[in-house]
Amino acid sequence: MACSKVLLFALNFAIFVGSLAAIGYGIYASIQMSNDEDGYGEMIGGFKLLGIIGWIIVGIAVSVIVLSFAGCCGAWKESSFLLIIYIILLTVVMAFEIAAAGTVFFYGSDMEEQTSDWLYGTLQDYDDNESIKNAWDSFQPSFQCCGVQGFDDWVKSRITVPESCCENLESVITCSATLDYFGQGCLEKVSKKLEENMHIVKYAAIALAVLQLACLIMACWAVGSFRSKAEKRDSHA
Repeated sequence: MACSKVLLFALNFAIFVGSLAAIGYGIYASIQMSNDEDGYGEMIGGFKLLGIIGWIIVGIAVSVIVLSFAGCCGAWKESSFLLIIYIILLTVVMAFEIAAAGTVFFYGSDMEEQTSDWLYGTLQDYDDNESIKNAWDSFQPSFQCCGVQGFDDWVKSRITVPESCCENLESVITCSATLDYFGQGCLEKVSKKLEENMHIVKYAAIALAVLQLACLIMACWAVGSFRSKAEKRDSHA
């Protein structure tokens, strides 16, 4: 019984600490995406999605912190009632987490294709939408890329290639003549950046799921132990 109590308390404390870190990451990611000073959200829908996922992480983490606190109290006080409530609520939260994780994994499965659609869609609006124009002109030199697959994408959509594609901004006048553009398309760069953020979310979700499953098992074990102890105490009374 003492073993289940200590293990349950330790697991919930680990989840508590991890949830605090998740809140920090979620708030940081959401604020970064919501500020979007360069307008990348206009250009790439995936950046907005990451901001939404960030707030979902914060919401789940807050719920998990409350649950982990209840789990610690239930284990410390050896309260079967508290632990039963904890088990029920933890099961509900895990169901929501599975649904959220499914969305992330589903998006990640065809990330490059969706990102390609977003980029090609905004490419056509470059001359008509100032925020999209600014986003492309900021993104291309920052990530040292040009177009979606390459500078040919610009030639097909608007004949001329934007100056932001030039490797050397000091020679933009001769840039088009010498084809001195960034050699890599932006699709690969964007997909890589989005995947890196998605991987963080995926691995964190897997780690949290493992810990919560362990907590669920330990809580059930602890309830059985506490009830057995109570029955023995009552039989000796």
